[in-house]
Amino acid sequence: MRTSPARNGTHLESSCNGPLEALALQESDVAVRIRRPTEAAVVTRHVGDLRIGLYATPELLLRHGVPNTHADLARYPLIGPDRNLAEVMFLEQNGFVCVPERMALRTDDHLAQFAALRAGVGVGVCAEQLARRHGLVRVLPQAVAFSVDVWVAMHGDLRRVRRIGLVFEALGAALSAFLAAPRVN
Repeated sequence: MRTSPARNGTHLESSCNGPLEALALQESDVAVRIRRPTEAAVVTRHVGDLRIGLYATPELLLRHGVPNTHADLARYPLIGPDRNLAEVMFLEQNGFVCVPERMALRTDDHLAQFAALRAGVGVGVCAEQLARRHGLVRVLPQAVAFSVDVWVAMHGDLRRVRRIGLVFEALGAALSAFLAAPRVN
């Protein structure tokens, strides 16, 4: 973000793991969501889409080869969710079957999944926008490809608070630029 939160008296706090703060109750001033918030009195802005696919490190693919089919994935260590059944089902509906016996790492923490993916622990789902920046290689693009909406939201009453509005706009602009990066095939 181009704005300096500390300079305008704003302090940023990040909450990535746990229940969503209720914007309508002003438990959070500005939030990033991967589905459109439906709470009353909330202002939203769609900032783009995360383009999701399966990725691995070049080193892992050198060791195991490049999978050509879903069946080939049986030979690969996989990274995916653990107890989040909604996410397991969503991924399965989108082509990535998370069979526990085939998982090298199961965790519901997306940051841990991403770190394991970057470390070469296995093949896993990742946003194209992140994968590109970290040298990850897309595998089975025809089998696993979906997108997830990204929204910035805040309580409508906070539009009158200039510093909160600045953060909302700056965060929205930064995320829009990041998410709009050209597609890689």
